[in-house]
Amino acid sequence: ATDECQSKLAVGEADVAHLSAETQLAALDTDEGRLQVVRDRGEQEELFVMFQTAAPPFDDPRLREALALATDAGAFAEATGAAQDAVATGPFAPGSPYARSGEARGPDPDRARELVAEIEAERGPVTVTLTATDDIANLQRSQVL
Repeated sequence: ATDECQSKLAVGEADVAHLSAETQLAALDTDEGRLQVVRDRGEQEELFVMFQTAAPPFDDPRLREALALATDAGAFAEATGAAQDAVATGPFAPGSPYARSGEARGPDPDRARELVAEIEAERGPVTVTLTATDDIANLQRSQVL
C-alpha cells in the first residue's frame, strides 16, 4: 500500500518510493535535507474510475453520463488535496498535449437523478459497487466519490 511505502521511506526502511498523492508528497517535502522528492512535471498521472461497460449497470451510457454529471471534479480535487488547476475536463489534465479543449461541463445533480430514474423505470433499481486499492489516498478518494 502507498501509505506503507511512505512510512517505510520516512523511517529509513526503504531507499526509494513511487508516490502520487499530493498530500503524501507534501508530507515528504517537510523532511528537507534527508529526503529528495522528485516531481515529474511532464505528462501527469491522471486519477480515474474505470467502468465495466460490457455488463449492467454500466452497459447503459445514461448511467455513465449520470455519474459524470453527479461528480463535482473541483470539489473532489479540493477534498483530496489535488491542485485545482489540474482538474481535467476529460481523460487528460490541462496542459497535456492530449487534453480535450473546451469548457468542462459542470456537475448537474438534478439531471443525474433524472437519468437514474429513467434507467430504474426500465430496468429496476441501480446498484453500483466501487472498489479501490487499500492505500490511504485511494480510500480517501473513494469516500469523496
